[in-house]
Amino acid sequence: MSGVGSTEPTESAAPPRPRLNPFVFPSETTFRFGLLVTAVLGASLYVWNWISTVVADPAEEVAEFRACFVLSPLVTGVTDVDEFSAASDAFTACLNAANRDVLWWMLGGTAGLVALTIAFVLAAPRWIERRRRLEPLTEEEAPAVRARLRELVREAGLDEEPRFLWNPLDQTATGLAYGYAGTYSVALTGGLVIRQIADPPAFDAVVRHELAHIRNRDVAITYATVALWYAFLVAAVAPFFLTLLDDGGDGLSNLSWRVVALAALVYGTRNSVLRSREVYADVRASAGEGRRGGLRRVLGSLRKPVGGVFARLRRLHPDPAVRLAALDDTRPLFRFSPLVAFGSGVAATIAYENVVTLVSFFVDDPIDMRFVAALAFAPFAVGIVGYGIWRATFAAVAEGGTGIPTVKIGLALAAGFLVGPELSLAQFIVTDDDALLASLLRGNDFPWGAALVLGLVLFSGWLGTVASYWARSLGDRRPQIPAFLTLLAGSAVLSAFMGVFYVARDTREAIDFSTKGSALQHAAVAETAWAGPVWLWQALLDPAFLVVAQRPFIPPALALLCAVPLAAVLVGGGRRDGVTDWAFLDPGGQLRPSRLGLDVVRPLAIGLGAGLAFWALLLVLRFSLHNGVSAETRATDAFLLSFYFWTLVLALAAQLAAGALAAFLSRNPNRLVDALAAGFVAGSLATLGIVGGPSVASCIDPIALNPAPCAWTVSASFSWDVFRQVVAQGALGSLAGGGLALGLRAWLDRRRADELSAAGVPG
Repeated sequence: MSGVGSTEPTESAAPPRPRLNPFVFPSETTFRFGLLVTAVLGASLYVWNWISTVVADPAEEVAEFRACFVLSPLVTGVTDVDEFSAASDAFTACLNAANRDVLWWMLGGTAGLVALTIAFVLAAPRWIERRRRLEPLTEEEAPAVRARLRELVREAGLDEEPRFLWNPLDQTATGLAYGYAGTYSVALTGGLVIRQIADPPAFDAVVRHELAHIRNRDVAITYATVALWYAFLVAAVAPFFLTLLDDGGDGLSNLSWRVVALAALVYGTRNSVLRSREVYADVRASAGEGRRGGLRRVLGSLRKPVGGVFARLRRLHPDPAVRLAALDDTRPLFRFSPLVAFGSGVAATIAYENVVTLVSFFVDDPIDMRFVAALAFAPFAVGIVGYGIWRATFAAVAEGGTGIPTVKIGLALAAGFLVGPELSLAQFIVTDDDALLASLLRGNDFPWGAALVLGLVLFSGWLGTVASYWARSLGDRRPQIPAFLTLLAGSAVLSAFMGVFYVARDTREAIDFSTKGSALQHAAVAETAWAGPVWLWQALLDPAFLVVAQRPFIPPALALLCAVPLAAVLVGGGRRDGVTDWAFLDPGGQLRPSRLGLDVVRPLAIGLGAGLAFWALLLVLRFSLHNGVSAETRATDAFLLSFYFWTLVLALAAQLAAGALAAFLSRNPNRLVDALAAGFVAGSLATLGIVGGPSVASCIDPIALNPAPCAWTVSASFSWDVFRQVVAQGALGSLAGGGLALGLRAWLDRRRADELSAAGVPG
């Protein structure tokens, strides 16, 4: 804190309501730092991957890869399935062994960056003390000051007293908290120590502010952020530039703008952390002295900053007017800016491909590989966006609201997901620029872009729904643990989405090839039984889609989408008249959450009804086929495959209808979340009907397709595969139904508004 003066500002009237406690939830500082670490480490992985290729002997590499190439099953020409699998495993093992040196370069270079960062953090306290010429503040030199400092430490609630140092020759009146856990220190200037006698309230305000930094746990994070920036320049960017000296102007120009953008991201994140921590420290300090204490006078004496937008972005301290406003009303601290969501999306994807490369050394399956890589980013992205939504929702619910709109947040997050890969250093080496944003700008891949945007908008809406349901059901109970657990579930959901989306887009050429094969399968079945339109057959039975849809992590992710909001009902009816001091900085505050009601149960009931309707239609279909198709035809493989296809069609229709009805009747601002929940329930019941149908029909001849013993004959593995397929395809179907319902509802609302307007009734 800098520049203590004695000017007395004009004080405004106290706000009519107590201030909400912004420390109910963790500050965004920790999660921003986590994303920064992830982005920088991911970029470092790519840098050292690139360096390993530069220093390697090309002739030796070619020889190693040729030795592996002869092991490929495509070269050996094996036709037996077991032999093909063995040859494929040998080929993969050979490639991993050939790339082992690359792995060590990536891990070693990144470990060096981490070590350099730690060294900078450990050296920072000594550097600060030498530069500021600090010495310990002893009892002999200032006994009254030391006594007051001990009282302020106890008031701040610190478990351990920091070291207090000072420079008696520095006549400014400032303080500085620095260090790391276990060795925190507070530097005081000679001018500030004199203020302890001349102006005790001002002295207390500055010290409270610095102790608040330690209590908020933002000191170590701040210096680690700065250290990480310098370590990245030294241990990643500089070596990368050295390898490009022989690459010519094109290589440097292609790289330079990405390096500048990455540097701007790191620099901007650092500055935003430094600015926000000051406001939170002010608020924490004001809790000890009251909002009308000496801190207000200290802040009022600070000079108003000048300059435009860029000057504001470079600034390390916020505008004093903003800091003063936070002392009166903390509600602005609960707002969540879409700009932060955009930055989260950028940081979550800027190094994603580099981590995929690292994971590929340990995980062979491309889908699992991308899912595991996403686990490195999703928790931090969800931490920032999810906690931001939780904080804003908590503030809205505390005053009787139901939640916040999340569409802009979702769009900003999606924009970050599009921009992040473009800024990746990995794009420097890509010759056919396969990043989605570049493809969209060329007029291609619009379905993929729409899928990404829609998915992230829906995910943000789901986070908003979860926060609203839980905040309203908790009553006056603390939300910290529910918020953490729900966001942990959200991390799993986002990881699944990222893994499926990116691997599906990467393999789109294989999908095109697969659809041709499924078209031939459709033609063969159509010679024996009705197979429906070819596009529908391909949508439900295409092997490339099934490989993705039947991943083991997809059903749990979809179950979480349904179960996490539902779980709010289990804690519903929270106390409404308990102690809520924890929610406010000032006495007299009272939470006023609105009742949750049946908002969560409605889509589940709709899904249950749709599932039961599927059972009825399935019985009708079986009865009709038993009596309308000959036994010889029913016994053919083509007919059975056709029947399975039509059961999937019925299941998809049930989920589509459930999603449409749930979205149409929903009172949730994020209506498609209800559509997903209804579709998942309907799909679960439909799966039970599909896998249990043959066993039930074997005991009831009028609905049997072929004679069979009256027993359960369906394997558990087949049941699991069907469940994964039905709920994954049904998720898309329920979203499509929900979208149609929203369009119909919007049309009906507009028509009603036009009729009221024509009748002269004000709308």
